Amino acid sequence: MNLFFRRFLVLLFFVITGFNAMAQSSIDGVVMDKISRKPISNVTISVKKKNIGSLSDQKGHFVIPASRWKQNDTLILSSIGYSTLRIPISEALAVKDFFLSEESKNLENVVVKSYSNQAAEGSISEVTGYFRSWTTKKGGGEIGRIIGVRSDDFKVERVRFKVNNQCDTCVVRLHIRDLRNGLPDMDLLRDSITIEINQKSFDDKFVEFDLRAKNIIIQKHQYVFVSLETIHCNSAGNNGCSLAYIGTENGNFLYRTKDYREWEESTAHSLYLRMFYNY
Repeated sequence: MNLFFRRFLVLLFFVITGFNAMAQSSIDGVVMDKISRKPISNVTISVKKKNIGSLSDQKGHFVIPASRWKQNDTLILSSIGYSTLRIPISEALAVKDFFLSEESKNLENVVVKSYSNQAAEGSISEVTGYFRSWTTKKGGGEIGRIIGVRSDDFKVERVRFKVNNQCDTCVVRLHIRDLRNGLPDMDLLRDSITIEINQKSFDDKFVEFDLRAKNIIIQKHQYVFVSLETIHCNSAGNNGCSLAYIGTENGNFLYRTKDYREWEESTAHSLYLRMFYNY
């Protein structure tokens, strides 16, 4: 074998390995239910301890670009009602289908209780004064506030909020989370609860999640974090549009952006959010 040919083979090896590296420059997969094999939409995909995140689309598809992660990092897939999947990125690069298992809902001894006392906590004034908004073409931002209730055993009836929606439609998901070290943590809801919002102005009435038929009982929590997550928005012609969550009073709120960075606190804006419950 002459010297020229050996150099050619070495060059070819590096070209091939270079293409393989490029092919693995992102994690491209589909999230499915482990039993039904049906795609799961709006699954949160993130990289542990990194400001990288995405949501699966209606077909369960997602892409995580190779921007800041390393092969020894951990990919996390989580969705309400499913057990969280954690997988090393070195393994995820070789996987196309990611399967989530439904959380087991063990039936405990049921104690029939009458939640006869009605109450509501959160914002009081409904006069628009402040608002928080960001471009929602890609969606995914979550914003909320901590709400204290009168009992650590209560039934959620409704959650009310106000928006200025300049898109044709937006889908918003409700979260009720517990707190850990003063910050939002695990979701207390067992199902993904969303609402579709058409165009609304500052002067329109509130939007409301009606949860009375869902029998959402929360126990052992007297403080909860109630939040709204922008899943996606649509506009005719795929033009950019925005969704603003309206505030009515000075106050604190916590938010994180669409790429699932750490929770941030701000007093510069406010959020109208009111939870109705029985206890």
